[in-house]
Amino acid sequence: MVTTSTGDQISVPIRNTWSRTFMCLTKRNAVTPPSTMDKMNMALAGLEEQTITFTKSGNSDHVHQKILQAFPMLAEVGGYEILRTGERSSRQLMVISIPPVGYTVLYLKSTIASAKGYIRPLQRDIVLKPVALTDPAQSQISMSPKVACVNCHQDIAMDTMRAHLEICGGGSSRDYDEITVTSIGDCEDLESDEINLETGALSQLQTIFSNLPPEEVRQAMENADGCIEAATATLLGESDDDLIMSISGIASATTTSKDSAESQEGTEELKRDILGYYKDKTCKLTAKPRVRFEGEEGVGSGPIREFFLCAMKLVHEGIGGTGKPILFFEGEEDHKLPTHDQSARSTGAFKAIGRIIGHSVLHWGPLLYGLSPVVKRYWTASASDGCDGSGAETILSSITLEDIPDIDLRGYISQLEDVAPDVRIPEQLKEDLTPYVFESGLDIDLLHSDRKLIAQGLMMYQVIDKRKQELDDILKGMNEVQLHSFLACCTVDVLESIFPTWEKQFNTFDEVKSVSVFEETEGHENTISFWFQYLSDLAKYESGKPTLTDMCCFWTATNILPPRSCSLQVKFDYGTGKLPYAETCFYSLTLPTMHKTYEMFKKYMDIVMLHGSLGIDHS
Repeated sequence: MVTTSTGDQISVPIRNTWSRTFMCLTKRNAVTPPSTMDKMNMALAGLEEQTITFTKSGNSDHVHQKILQAFPMLAEVGGYEILRTGERSSRQLMVISIPPVGYTVLYLKSTIASAKGYIRPLQRDIVLKPVALTDPAQSQISMSPKVACVNCHQDIAMDTMRAHLEICGGGSSRDYDEITVTSIGDCEDLESDEINLETGALSQLQTIFSNLPPEEVRQAMENADGCIEAATATLLGESDDDLIMSISGIASATTTSKDSAESQEGTEELKRDILGYYKDKTCKLTAKPRVRFEGEEGVGSGPIREFFLCAMKLVHEGIGGTGKPILFFEGEEDHKLPTHDQSARSTGAFKAIGRIIGHSVLHWGPLLYGLSPVVKRYWTASASDGCDGSGAETILSSITLEDIPDIDLRGYISQLEDVAPDVRIPEQLKEDLTPYVFESGLDIDLLHSDRKLIAQGLMMYQVIDKRKQELDDILKGMNEVQLHSFLACCTVDVLESIFPTWEKQFNTFDEVKSVSVFEETEGHENTISFWFQYLSDLAKYESGKPTLTDMCCFWTATNILPPRSCSLQVKFDYGTGKLPYAETCFYSLTLPTMHKTYEMFKKYMDIVMLHGSLGIDHS
């Protein structure tokens, strides 16, 4: 029983269990986590991640039985060792030594802590017998042209043809002439072959630039050959000549800016690479980007969307490492504020964050969700007439207790507001508030004479004044694409579309269904039924399971649905492929049709959503 502050006694259940996620490795000498493709092969063989729940007082026999229940194949390999992830910047796994009494729950809890556990065989490798992923149509990684194998006549991606020839049993190909295939080229070129001013895209652009004459917006679209991104850059103040000059300045040998994201192993290294790119003051953000991820075959608009997805993950999540994580925003959902970090600000990090936000908005990438309304008011007020006079009063009136990231201070201010005017402030409350009052530069005597002013002053300092330099740095970064200037003249609806609330990032079943277009439906009724049922399951957003966001990332290489003028294409695999595959540049998803039950369809869809929703290996 626990006694609350009101004197009530409530019963609080005490958990007597400890749970941790483990992954079973297949090699007895493995020292790194498996790659994405290894995870897929393991999942196909039934060797997936397992969450094991132990009794807290469990001895080594209890641990042994639980591990064998989760991974029965370990009973045949002569024992096992347990490893855990190491330092954030290293992929090397750490071996947890086996004590004389064996692995007990208490020992594992103290050594693994909150890290993921790995189990590797001790004497013999685990031999997998999965369905081989030799069909390149089952992977979203290959984007090269497909040609017919002269032996078996299957369509195979050229980059995997040599490996296919080693296993193809259709006979020798030496009796055939060489086949020369001309590559299509970048998806960007395909998209701009025809000027197509779709009504939805033009209408959306006219809504955003409602302060401009409609004919000017249409002319910008025509001059940009129907490219929304280039038209937006023109309407934001960049002429076509400026765009071409700036492009040539970035990559003198080409006529398009080339943003190369050199992805090293691990998410944090990639985030640092991206942050370093945006700290470079010479990069021209209004130039049309072309992104290439090293080690991946994708080109065109798909990698661009994936790049912005990774960049905005940096904004939302910050950067981890061996030391203290670097966070750029803090606070509750829909009350997020820039963190106050002088060391990060001195390196230009917050200006880089502003560039990322503006760059992503300019090129229709992911958005910044969950921002506090106070921050939006501050940015729009400073863009129009500064934050003096009525602007400051408007900002102050919009601040709520939820905007204060410091939970303790929230409670102190709430207690202060509850004290009657004719009642003296309790000494403990005064002692708790004193450090905050001094930090804010307020007069401590006001605690007795003007408590309302103290409360307002504390809230204004903690939410705006304390982090004003970070707010202004982000503004400077955003204004490199004229986003800050644009905020001064945009309507409330447009402002909310640029900085949406937290819940807006979660796609719904109806939204995905409304933009999905089937290539054909006849003869695929079962697969279509499975597909809608699977979307319904994904829409539940259950913890630890695939979600509609994962599906959207796999399908389009970003976490948002395409503009209203675009649709998501659903095709069907007529072969024996068990897995779906996506062509992100074209918003195209191909579903397997061989599954006879929804359970099997869901199993293989889950494998791809869990391990392949991002093209970069984040093991």
